[in-house]
Amino acid sequence: QSFADSTSTDDTATESAKNFGTVFDGASISLSAGMNVYFGDIAAYKVFPRPSQFGESITGAFKLSIARDIKWGLGAQLNYQSGSLIGTRKTGKNSSTLSFRNKFFDVSLQVRYLLNDALFKKNKYNKIKLYAQVGFGAMWYRTQLYDSKTLNTKDFEGYIEVDNTKNLSQKTLSDKTARAKTWTIPYGLTVVYK
Repeated sequence: QSFADSTSTDDTATESAKNFGTVFDGASISLSAGMNVYFGDIAAYKVFPRPSQFGESITGAFKLSIARDIKWGLGAQLNYQSGSLIGTRKTGKNSSTLSFRNKFFDVSLQVRYLLNDALFKKNKYNKIKLYAQVGFGAMWYRTQLYDSKTLNTKDFEGYIEVDNTKNLSQKTLSDKTARAKTWTIPYGLTVVYK
């Protein structure tokens, strides 16, 4: 056996020892944490809360994603996300202040497309990847709308009323029932730094 043959065999052995196999080639797992900001009719702001409103407007969340590139820039991504939302707003000059709180988790499956080849010159050493994604999912949640001053419940979903408070304005809610469910269409852009 020649020296050249011996060297190429060693290189191949080294490469195969580093390779995790075709199933994991192009796969990734990511865990992210961030903040949720509510936009809707129970928000005391139009675009983004002022710093003085952060405590009554912003909550935390986390997300776990498993993704895999498939072919021609296409890939798939499975997501699990959990968090909460809050909001407070005085609905009129002489009205009481309403607040709500919501706890949720959702699961979604998204198709993603690598935009690098379409937007930038091809470069296999590029450390940044830009993905566009759209998908379908489901969200399970519990939410309660209440008067901020009296704490009287105005509306709720994903809870049941405790029997002895059904005729009272200040209701006691129980989570001994199934969460409310809705369908979602998640979409967005993801920037990956390798």
